[in-house]
Amino acid sequence: GLLEHLPDVAVVEISRNFPEPSCDVDQCKLMFFDAIAKHYSQTKEPLLTNDLFDIHTGVTELIVNGKSEPALEATQLCLKLLNSRNREELRRLLHFMAVAAYPESISLQKGVENRIVMKRTFGKAIVFNKNLSKGKADLLVLFLLDHQKDVFKIPASLHKMVSEKLMHIQCGRDPDLSTVHSFCERLSHSACESNMRKTTRDELLLLLKTIDENTQLSAKEKKKVLTQFNRSHPAIFIQYFFDPSRKH
Repeated sequence: GLLEHLPDVAVVEISRNFPEPSCDVDQCKLMFFDAIAKHYSQTKEPLLTNDLFDIHTGVTELIVNGKSEPALEATQLCLKLLNSRNREELRRLLHFMAVAAYPESISLQKGVENRIVMKRTFGKAIVFNKNLSKGKADLLVLFLLDHQKDVFKIPASLHKMVSEKLMHIQCGRDPDLSTVHSFCERLSHSACESNMRKTTRDELLLLLKTIDENTQLSAKEKKKVLTQFNRSHPAIFIQYFFDPSRKH
């Protein structure tokens, strides 16, 4: 779980100070929360790295304007570009925060909703930039918390578009056609896994192609995003840019 991302010293301290098994369950939960909170209050770099700050700003603008669906898709794309270690740690932290924020959970601070306690406690560890106002940073953290089950999924529009193109190719039709006639087919578990891996790879390649051919990005912004993509998905990056059939 989340403990895997804590330094050994912090884990040892938690183990040493953990009460006896016979102790009150709520006391154990509070002690565990305090230990996690202490660790993340000392982190120097936010999990949402600032090399993607332009995307974070765009997402907050969408949230402010009440455009939840585009904000969710933009967040999903942003997290695909985040390095794998930060992405996994953020996933586990948000899950921990969501569980602790349940209304049925024990009260962490008297008179304060647990959801707000989560934002105050872990906000800066998730997103922090001097050029992003506190209000917008808070909005982004709460948005991530409220959508923690969905933000790590592949964007629905991208998934649909790639799935349709793949189905056209498999049926020997032009992949650029918009009409798709689908049918159901029972697949083995291994075939399903293979299809999922292939679909994910194809979606990432399409995402990379979209970034590469985006004329609205400045050369500096494009270089920054491509560098981040290379860190997160080096095999996909190499496959795309070193494909002999790719038109330069």
